[in-house]
Amino acid sequence: LTVATCQAAATALGRTFVTSASLDYAAGGCFEYDGATAPEYHGVYLNTHAGSATGVPDHHKVCMGASTVVAQPPAPAVAAVPRC
Repeated sequence: LTVATCQAAATALGRTFVTSASLDYAAGGCFEYDGATAPEYHGVYLNTHAGSATGVPDHHKVCMGASTVVAQPPAPAVAAVPRC
C-alpha cells in the first residue's frame, strides 16, 4: 500500500488524506479517523506500522475492493472482496 493508493481511497470516500505515520494502536495500512474528541485530526491516514488488526474506536480501516472503497465499520455494502 502506498501514499498514492491511500490518497485515492480518501478521494473515493470524499474525505481528506492527512499524512502517513507509524501508529501501533491504529489499524495498519489506510485508515480513517473520525473521533469526536479531536475533530481537527479527522481524515484518512496511511499507517506504516503493522498496527492492530481491526483498529480502535474512531480509527476505521479502509478497505478497497475492485470497484469500491469503504471505511470499516460500518460497511457491508462492498461490491467485491475487500483488500485491506
